[in-house]
Amino acid sequence: KSYSKDFNLPATKRNNRIFNNMFDVTRADDGVIFNPYVKTACLLKQDGFIVFDGYLRLIDVKDKDGEISYNVNLYSEVTALADVLKDRTFSQLDFTELEHEYNKTNIKRSWNDVGTSIAYLNPNTSGFRDTYTTLRYPFVDWNHQFYPDSTTGTLGFPVLHSLETAFRPFIQLKYLIQKIFAATDFNYTSGFFDSAEFKKLYMDFNWGGGIPQTGSATYNFGDPYNNATGTYQPFIFFNDDFPTDAGFDSTTYEFTAPHDNTTYTVAIVFYIANLNNNASTTFRWIHKDSAGATIDLDTIYPLLGGAGPIILTWSDNFTFTLNQGDTLEFLWKSTVGNAQQYASSTNVTDHIMVSVGFTLATNNFMLQQLRGELNQWDFLKGIMTMFNLVSMKDDNNPNNILIEPYNDVFLTNPDTKELDWTDKVDVSEMSLSPLTELNKNTIFQFVEDEDDYTFMQYKKSTSGHLYGSKKLDASTSGTTSGLPTTLEGTKEIVAEPFAATVSKQLMSQYTNFVIPSIYAMTDDGVAEGFDNLPRILYNVGIKTLAQGLTYNIPPQNGLTSEDQPNFLQFSHLSEIQAAATDKDFVFESVQLFPGTGNPPIDNLFNTYWAAYFDELYHADTRTMTLKVNLSPSDIATFKFYDKIFIRNRIFRVNKIEYKPNSLAKVEFILIP
Repeated sequence: KSYSKDFNLPATKRNNRIFNNMFDVTRADDGVIFNPYVKTACLLKQDGFIVFDGYLRLIDVKDKDGEISYNVNLYSEVTALADVLKDRTFSQLDFTELEHEYNKTNIKRSWNDVGTSIAYLNPNTSGFRDTYTTLRYPFVDWNHQFYPDSTTGTLGFPVLHSLETAFRPFIQLKYLIQKIFAATDFNYTSGFFDSAEFKKLYMDFNWGGGIPQTGSATYNFGDPYNNATGTYQPFIFFNDDFPTDAGFDSTTYEFTAPHDNTTYTVAIVFYIANLNNNASTTFRWIHKDSAGATIDLDTIYPLLGGAGPIILTWSDNFTFTLNQGDTLEFLWKSTVGNAQQYASSTNVTDHIMVSVGFTLATNNFMLQQLRGELNQWDFLKGIMTMFNLVSMKDDNNPNNILIEPYNDVFLTNPDTKELDWTDKVDVSEMSLSPLTELNKNTIFQFVEDEDDYTFMQYKKSTSGHLYGSKKLDASTSGTTSGLPTTLEGTKEIVAEPFAATVSKQLMSQYTNFVIPSIYAMTDDGVAEGFDNLPRILYNVGIKTLAQGLTYNIPPQNGLTSEDQPNFLQFSHLSEIQAAATDKDFVFESVQLFPGTGNPPIDNLFNTYWAAYFDELYHADTRTMTLKVNLSPSDIATFKFYDKIFIRNRIFRVNKIEYKPNSLAKVEFILIP
């Protein structure tokens, strides 16, 4: 980044016009008033050369003994982008163009690179949505709540409780970056972001542990009687533990949908004591909109009595989809009015089970459930940390930012020039020193997601090692060749806000069913979903299960069940079974789970960080600070990826402190 120190502009007649007399507390808004909160473009020129191209920030106005000045500084486009995005979250991005019906048809279509794609419900208004690649549904172990099918023999093929058990949306990183930049005054150019490899990286848009939720009400023997009358009355639920998202009111005994497309799946078992000969009991559901108008009077369910007192049993399953504010109410009545609700014995329990989820469609609201809280600048900064990306201004377009990996900018850049500054340096005052601020240990890691059960189990079994992390120890590296080191301290380079994701077999008997594992475990040993930190994973592709294995997709959202042998595989690895020649999108895989393969060499550290640290920690690397006679032309044409030739040695510039008409203070790094 580039920025200037604070400096004062005198309150000349011209400057007062520019700043609209900011020092005058009585000034009034004349329509062209200078606004210190608006980004102000600025050029700094010397001798006709543009020394700095960026933005001006007014810090304060000073009045010293009647001499007024404007205290300002200048900052670059990259700094400006960070300022713009630092208060923005993903909730301010509009994903309406990604809305589609959430069902097994669209889930399977999301696996394709050719052929039929997701049937989106809205037009591609941004121009960024790709037919196939923008949104995917990989198989992920989100809550570990599948069960083996007992009818398929000893193998026990897995059965999903719902689509949400395994399939929740992931959105392509490049699409997200395009959406972020489109809402600013900036553009970007990046061969890295445009690469085929980067386009296969996705971030999860899990909606968290709270959706869908399941709750129930039970009716135990001895509860107060709930008598039916001759007219429809609410069926009274006792001992309810419905989730908050069910919107259940224990006074009115009705459900109110908290959001659009809230799906209620209800399973009921009732035991009714009919104490009158031939009396009959009738049940029904009523669905009303937020204004109270009846939308649907569901089928009436009569339950005929018999001679003498008799216990009547009734059970059924229902699915309702409500919009925000809609209500759902369960009513009953008796032709005689003497039916009473209670369990037929102490060993039998009536119950109503209600599962609540946003399962009709993947819409803007659903995508913003958990990820809406994510800060946009944190997202970009985390990606830049993962891949050691460097941002630079574009000389041909002041609002365009160039973003590429460090190696491509400083090590293999064809635009790098070698500039001879031998005759420009002042050797009368020279400071040469090793890089004394280096740390003995540098740890590259992701944020630790402490609710991630599999991640924490890995940490416990490896004496505290964080999955996907890399520890660089200068005392055992080439820096000191194993000799005692003078370096001290530890520095952490964290790809915040992202967490690492363990890839492993769904169960050990499913040999090639390797998937991301992202679920929590309660103290009672119950697996469940949770509000996980964002994850970045690579699209490995469609895989077919071995040994004739299939998994069962249940009936949901109007479509039937099916046994499916294929799934879309995501991982931090570019291939399962991984080999040393594959790619790994964590800093380092020290040890992988069985069935996953061998740790690749091409990980984030080796590919994007190792060359930088090899130079930084090399025994011949030193910093040198010199006074240099730099002209405005030198400053205007200089690039930080240029190499500087001084007295037969090659240097890289780390910092320039430039003041017009005086010697610049330059910090060089001697390249080994």
